[in-house]
Amino acid sequence: KDIFMGFMAKSNKYKGDITFSFFNKINKKIKPNLLAVSGFNSKIELIYKRIGYVCDFTHFYILNPKLKSKVSSKLISKKNDLPEQENLILKISNIITVLPSNKQHPKKSLMYFKNKYLKNPFYKYFVLNFYKKNELVFFFICKKVKINTLGTDIYRIVDFYGEIKQNYNIYNSILNLLINNNIEYIDCRCVEYNLKIMQNLGFNKKKGPQIIPDYFEPFIKKNINLKLCIFNNKYKNLLIFKGDGDQDRPNIL
Repeated sequence: KDIFMGFMAKSNKYKGDITFSFFNKINKKIKPNLLAVSGFNSKIELIYKRIGYVCDFTHFYILNPKLKSKVSSKLISKKNDLPEQENLILKISNIITVLPSNKQHPKKSLMYFKNKYLKNPFYKYFVLNFYKKNELVFFFICKKVKINTLGTDIYRIVDFYGEIKQNYNIYNSILNLLINNNIEYIDCRCVEYNLKIMQNLGFNKKKGPQIIPDYFEPFIKKNINLKLCIFNNKYKNLLIFKGDGDQDRPNIL
């Protein structure tokens, strides 16, 4: 079993003991192949570092060079210098009828995607499907974020499923999608554990002074550090997105 959790100890006096006892009990009773938690403050991080491996979510993006940047700051529109790669066909849908083959972890089910995203009562998600000929090879779960105060929109990828090979390239498909729909940029946050695939696909990695906001309810134009702690892992090929766990949730209802 793979378990992602949102956990917070409320007691300042006992929070360390509570955390250790809680995760020890899960490991002993359930014995998960993967036990992880995302999104926690610096105080909890000190505890997590004693019992797990803490790392940062990497922020990736593709910028629309045809629009003036309002949400982001100092992003570059030039894609990475990629070798000749195989282009995939992009098709957008609001349904998922079949899952592609998948070698990454965590594993997910069709019911998971339908219940968490397609039936979500708060956000309207859509699916970016990528095909090689007529075969679905992978998809991204995506949502449109409207920033009314700035009069602009962005796309945010929150989840993924499928198999990504090194010779796949989606940069041009994504760029055309952004330009045709007047979208400032598309971004995603993920942890590529022993994998390096997002930049191969054509995404840029956020660096240094560049700003890609994370808070939109309300909108705050600054970078937010998002961390992951892995307590137990038996896999070599983890690909974890922000949607794994509870990080893509509404703050205003």
